[in-house]
Amino acid sequence: RKKIKKKHQVFNICSNKPVKITSIISIINSFINVTGNSRIIKRKFQSADIIKTHGDNKMIKKFTGYKNFTDISTGIKNTVKWFLKYKKKIKF
Repeated sequence: RKKIKKKHQVFNICSNKPVKITSIISIINSFINVTGNSRIIKRKFQSADIIKTHGDNKMIKKFTGYKNFTDISTGIKNTVKWFLKYKKKIKF
C-alpha cells in the first residue's frame, strides 16, 4: 500500500490547560466596554454543549520549536480589537 504524503499540517493551538467559559466571558466583557443587555452572559447549559475540553499543544511546539505563546487574556484582547475594527465588513 502506498503511503500518502501530507500536503498540510493541522495544529491545535491552545494554552495546554483548561480555561472556564466564565473566565473567557469575563475577559471579553472587560475589553468590549459595554453594560446591560449588550454584555455577553453565560446561558443555561444545553444538551449539545461540551462540558469540558482540554487541548494539547505538543505538536505545534515540536514543529515550530516555539515555547512562549500568547496568554489567553492578551489573545482575547487582540481578537476583540480586530473584531471591532472589521465588524462592519463581516457578513453574519
